[in-house]
Amino acid sequence: MEDAFVQGVSKILLAVSAVIGGSFLTLLKHWQSRSVQADLCEKLDQAVSDGKSYLASQLFALIYGLKMPFSDIQSLLSRDDSVTCIDALKRRQGVICYSRGSFSYHKLNAIPWFRVTGFASYVALAVLMLFLMFSSFVLLFFSKGLGTVYSLLAIALLSAGFAFCVKDLYLDLHTRRLVNELKSS
Repeated sequence: MEDAFVQGVSKILLAVSAVIGGSFLTLLKHWQSRSVQADLCEKLDQAVSDGKSYLASQLFALIYGLKMPFSDIQSLLSRDDSVTCIDALKRRQGVICYSRGSFSYHKLNAIPWFRVTGFASYVALAVLMLFLMFSSFVLLFFSKGLGTVYSLLAIALLSAGFAFCVKDLYLDLHTRRLVNELKSS
């Protein structure tokens, strides 16, 4: 009986140490990649200030995964909110584009009813997830045994889905603001 207990505990400790080791290595690689990206950003800034269009375009594509003409890279990087603009362009490739110093919708997203339908579906999905999450909370209090585990799992998954919906809605509102900023000024 004691041997089985010791073996069980040792297996658990091995699993925990493997998870901690894997997490540490992942964080280490993440920190190293951030340092490399910072070096590349310095080189990009230097290439833009020196007017080296090919090098700047290649570095911009390497760092952000976006291919743009040099003049657009210059105007985008000169903006005060360039970080959020680049983030919106990366996350919404195919939805918005940046050309000649302004943002515009790309192809199908230029149709207003298409954007409204997409936005409404995200809002409806977020409300549905919120409703199901609160229903799972109610079930959590009235369930026993395996039902409790299922309710907790549903709450965890639905809250993660709700967070993704809210983040996506915020990104949609941000891209709408970027596209409409030129029209309002």
